[in-house]
Amino acid sequence: MDRQPETLSASRATPITPPAAHKQFLDLLFNRTRGLSDPNEAAWETVRLLGEYTKASRCMFVAVDDETGIATVIRDWTRDDVPSAVGSYSAESFGPSLLEVFRSGQPFICPDMYTDARKRQQRAVRVEPVTSAQAR
Repeated sequence: MDRQPETLSASRATPITPPAAHKQFLDLLFNRTRGLSDPNEAAWETVRLLGEYTKASRCMFVAVDDETGIATVIRDWTRDDVPSAVGSYSAESFGPSLLEVFRSGQPFICPDMYTDARKRQQRAVRVEPVTSAQAR
């Protein structure tokens, strides 16, 4: 399975910050992850820092395996009482728009999950995990 970080979700994200703040964040991210040899630790630190920086409710890595039709949330960070989404899901349950973003390797940023058309496609299908595990 291709385990590249392919998406992030940021519900109610803050407005775009100035380039200097972005550079400061990227420097922090680099410094916190450069010495990590465990990919799980690096993924956790990345989603945690990015979630905190964007003030997202959830930030996650998703990998899609087209051969098996499974989308796996490898790591996620959530704010407050938002439940973890770590687990494996039927890839089709995310809807064609989200799958296209996942497969492109581009970030998926969703400022409002209740009005974003890509999330509406996902909500139209009940997303049930094939397997699930807490990963904090």
